Amino acid sequence: MTSRGYKTISEKFYLNTGLRHSRTQLKNRWDQLKGLYSFWLWLNKQTGLGRANGTVVADDEFWKKYTKVLVSLFVGIIYVLLVNLFASRLMA
Repeated sequence: MTSRGYKTISEKFYLNTGLRHSRTQLKNRWDQLKGLYSFWLWLNKQTGLGRANGTVVADDEFWKKYTKVLVSLFVGIIYVLLVNLFASRLMA
């Protein structure tokens, strides 16, 4: 992403949440989301998995095998969602 892109995202993020993040923080988050999105695309191309209400249904062994690396991403996502939730409630 370009410097201009980071600046625009930073400004819009601040306007929506009231939180300021450095370019490094935004880049780290961007990279995490890009990896998660790539996994999601790969996951939707896998055959033999069930689908229910827009989610992928698989057995526990499948998830253990393919999500070991992604646990830290999910923790990061939950953290960001909680921060955004509390920030939006504080600003309301």
